[in-house]
Amino acid sequence: VLLFPLAIGFGFGIRVVAGYLIGLMVSGIQFSLSGIASGQAWKGTKKMIESGSVSDEEGK
Repeated sequence: VLLFPLAIGFGFGIRVVAGYLIGLMVSGIQFSLSGIASGQAWKGTKKMIESGSVSDEEGK
């Protein structure tokens, strides 16, 4: 993880490393927003199950 940007820098130059790091930041933001949304969905589902709003086919 730490050596990959160094390898890119020595192999391709500073501009490629800058583009790589910018791409990591943009994709990291997207990944974090996706994680937040899915976490909130799980939290809402847990609340619905605990409140009894959701039941199985037998009504339990």
